[in-house]
Amino acid sequence: MENGKLSRIEEQFWILNKLDPNNLAYDMLHTFQCDSKLDAKILEKAIYEIVQRHEGLRTIYVEEGTAVYRQILDISREEIKVPEIVYDFPFEKNNLPEELENEVFKSVFNLVVFPLFSIKVFSFSNNVKILTLRHHHIIIDNGAFTVFTNEMYKLYNAYAKNEIPELETVKSQYSRYVELSDEIFQTDKYKEELDKWAKELEPVNNILLPYDNQPENTYELDGATYLFKVDDKDSKCGSRLFDQAVLIRCYLHFCR
Repeated sequence: MENGKLSRIEEQFWILNKLDPNNLAYDMLHTFQCDSKLDAKILEKAIYEIVQRHEGLRTIYVEEGTAVYRQILDISREEIKVPEIVYDFPFEKNNLPEELENEVFKSVFNLVVFPLFSIKVFSFSNNVKILTLRHHHIIIDNGAFTVFTNEMYKLYNAYAKNEIPELETVKSQYSRYVELSDEIFQTDKYKEELDKWAKELEPVNNILLPYDNQPENTYELDGATYLFKVDDKDSKCGSRLFDQAVLIRCYLHFCR
């Protein structure tokens, strides 16, 4: 196992998850209607290979005292499961079985537990198979999703034909991205962007949150104390949250 620091984007996701662990906003779902010959065991083998290739898929987020770090796990073949749920009735879009509804609408990921993705196959009597790929956005963004699905397709088809898959060597892991992003945040260009947005948003540096009698919620990250207090008596209760929002906005603007 390896431990490493979080990227700033990971910090944002982690903070949002701490605020509302049951929020499904960053649980991403993709569904595919597949060939009826899809073999879940072959798919498991392909997924395991992808997980071995990309450390982000083997990552969980661990707290120790006031510190939070990303932990890259060593994963065995037995830990990768692609369950297949078989039904004796046909697939109908307007009449989903309970297991599929739960996968689509009710599940939520825990950032401290592997895996932060879930793949299942739902088989129906009319030779329809539905593949669901669900993941937390903290480990797979749109670009990574394209890589994931392309590799899944290539590996599955190679293994199904008993061929050796041909994939390019992974040139960079996520930990390298964290190092590069830290370097970006030290550049004059980034600091100029940060100052620009801070000035533009200065008139709203205090956020008024609705009063709903929630208790104070405090925790620490890398020596900084975060206070989230939903209270009409303290107009500055969202100031730290606002600081985080500025960082998100500036980072996205800078990297376009």
